[in-house]
Amino acid sequence: MNILFVLYNEYGSNSSLHVHGFAKAMLERGCNVTVAIPANKKSVKHLYEIPLYPVLTFQEVLNSSVLQDIDIIHAWTPRECVRKFCIKIRSSYKKIKLLVHLEDNEEAILMNAFGVDSISDFRDDFVIPAHLSHPVKYKEFLSVCDGVTVLIETLFEFIPPNIPKTIIWPIIPQNHFQIKKNKYKLRENYGISKNCFVLSYTGNVHSSNRDEVRSLYLAVALAYREGMDIRLLRTGEDHVDFYENKNRWDLSPFIELGFVEYGEIASVLAISDLLVQPGNSTIFNDYRLPSKLPEFFCAGKPVALPNTNLAKYLRNGEDAIIMSKGNALDILNAIVKIRHNPQLSKKLSKNGKEFQVKNFGKSNQIKLYDFYTNITGNK
Repeated sequence: MNILFVLYNEYGSNSSLHVHGFAKAMLERGCNVTVAIPANKKSVKHLYEIPLYPVLTFQEVLNSSVLQDIDIIHAWTPRECVRKFCIKIRSSYKKIKLLVHLEDNEEAILMNAFGVDSISDFRDDFVIPAHLSHPVKYKEFLSVCDGVTVLIETLFEFIPPNIPKTIIWPIIPQNHFQIKKNKYKLRENYGISKNCFVLSYTGNVHSSNRDEVRSLYLAVALAYREGMDIRLLRTGEDHVDFYENKNRWDLSPFIELGFVEYGEIASVLAISDLLVQPGNSTIFNDYRLPSKLPEFFCAGKPVALPNTNLAKYLRNGEDAIIMSKGNALDILNAIVKIRHNPQLSKKLSKNGKEFQVKNFGKSNQIKLYDFYTNITGNK
C-alpha cells in the first residue's frame, strides 16, 4: 500500500509524534509512506530520530507525481487546512481512499477558541482559521470519507452512520523513555535537590486547558506554602495567560523550561516523583486521550489523572490515582499520598508501565494496518 499522511501542523506537535509512530509502523509492514505538512519541512528536526519516509509540503505534493500511486490518504483531523487540501486531491484522484483521524472534540476546541457557548453561534459562512475545524464543513468532510479512526471511543459520536470506524491509540517509542542515568544526577541539571518532591508537566497551555493547568500550579503552590520542599518542572508554551494576579504568586516552586525538544522530555519525566494530568469531565476532556498520559506511564512513574477519558481503562489505586474532580485539592491529596507511601508509588509505577506496554505498542500497528486493508480490499 501507498499511504499519504496529512498533518494540520508542522513537526513538534503531539499530533506529529503520533503520525510519525504510525508512519514508521507502516514502513515496517512494507508500505510506502509519505507525510504532508502545510509548511516548514525543517521542523522534522524536532523528532527524536530522523524519519525514513519523505516529508513534503502540501504544495510540493500537489506539484509532484506522488499522488498517482497513493492508495490511502489518512487526514490527521478535519481541520480546515487539511480538509481543503484533501478535497482538492479527491477532485482529481477519485480512486484514492480517504480516511480521517479524530483526536479531539473539534467543536469544543472551536467554541473555546472563540469564547462562545454553543456551536450554533457560528454561521455557515463564518471564516475559520486554518488550524481549526469549520463547524459545518468538517461534518461534510467526514460524510464523504471512506473511514474514520479515533483516539478514543467517545469520538464515535461525531461520525456519520455507515462510515467504517476504529479506535487507534498512539505508538510510544518505549526505548526513548528508558533513562539509565540516576534521577538525582539528572536533577542537578535543573538545580533541584535530592530530597525535593518533583512533579513534571509537559504540555502547552491554551484556551481549552487553561483552568486545569492553573489547578496544578495552585496545588503545588499550596504544598509549598505549607512547608513542603516541592517543585513543578514544566515544559511547553503559554498561548493564554492562566495566572490570576500573577504578581501575588510565589513563583519559587515553578521551573519553567518553555519549549524543549522531544528528546529532552524523557529526562524531565525521569526526575519526577509524580506525574499529574489535571482536569475533570468536560466536553473537551471527555473526547480526548491526552498525549502526555501514555508518555507518563512509559516513564514508569506514578500517575494521577481525572476520572475521564483514559481513566475508564485503569484501576484506581492499582494502575493510577484516579481523581474524582482533578482540581487543586485532589492534586494536593495525590501529592501527599505518593510522598508518604513509597509502596503505593512503587505499585502504581509498575502497573502503569505494564498498562503502557500492553496498550501503546505493536498491537496498534497491526490494528491500523488491518483497517487499511479492509478499506482498500488489499488483503
